[in-house]
Amino acid sequence: MAFPVVLILLGNIVDFGLVLRHHAQLAAGVANAGLYASKAGAGVSADALRGVATASSGLSGATATVSAAACYCPAGTPRTLGAAMACTATCSDGAVASKYLTISGSYAYSPLFPAVSGPGLRVLSYVATVMVR
Repeated sequence: MAFPVVLILLGNIVDFGLVLRHHAQLAAGVANAGLYASKAGAGVSADALRGVATASSGLSGATATVSAAACYCPAGTPRTLGAAMACTATCSDGAVASKYLTISGSYAYSPLFPAVSGPGLRVLSYVATVMVR
């Protein structure tokens, strides 16, 4: 009688742990692409960043998208980018607008125990915005 309940609990715990692990791998891949972009500068190609994000995540089937670099004046707490502007524009704090790009990663996780945790894919995602020079 208690065995099915224990099996359901164990299945959900295992699936939850795998979701956390895969999300951490996806986040690491996107972070690695962000680090690469910040080191390589504004001339880095979107294809190179997508390759770094997907390969370093270690997840087969992970995808990444990269926005075109644009200039912004971050403001507020927490910092938000707002609208894109000319790269020669002066921000309200007197600084010149800086160039940023956004890297987004996603991964469709299929549960190990779909009969226990429910059928269907869970789409994991992670986004990083990086200043490039």
